[in-house]
Amino acid sequence: MQTRSLMSLVLAAATTLSLAACGSDSGVAPTPMPTPQPAPTPAPVFRTGEIVALQADNGLYLSRIRRAGGIDPVEAAKSGIDQYSRFNVTVLEDGRIALSADNGRFLSRIRRNGNDPVEASKDGIDDYSRFTVTMLDAQTVALQGDNGMYLSRIRRGDIDPIEAAKATIDFYSRFRITRLQ
Repeated sequence: MQTRSLMSLVLAAATTLSLAACGSDSGVAPTPMPTPQPAPTPAPVFRTGEIVALQADNGLYLSRIRRAGGIDPVEAAKSGIDQYSRFNVTVLEDGRIALSADNGRFLSRIRRNGNDPVEASKDGIDDYSRFTVTMLDAQTVALQGDNGMYLSRIRRGDIDPIEAAKATIDFYSRFRITRLQ
């Protein structure tokens, strides 16, 4: 009988320790397990034929700017949306997008003087005019160029060209979408 009492006592102690470890009846809340975050799922952010404006971190809209020599860089330059700040979206088969400007030309990364500015320069879509979209929130995107770099506002003197220049998404690589059509 004494053996059975000792076994009962050991089982009761083990049960109490087990419950205490789980937080039950111990007066101490159990350590919560971290909630796994869902992996981002690709969503159709844009649709073909949609007209959008993109606003940079400085509050200015991306716009095609006519520069000397017939170059049409995209810069964060306009306080309001005008004809030069409207971009037509083409969603490509691989999920990337191409954007065309008011001049009918597609935005493209152009290697120029050691930099990679985005210009409205291509008559057709090529590898340099395809951008991968990363949705950051319901109204903000980051765009990645063919070189693996994210488009970013880069301050150069008194202008703010958009260049495929950042290895990671930062404050200057976030663009707010305004859907116009």
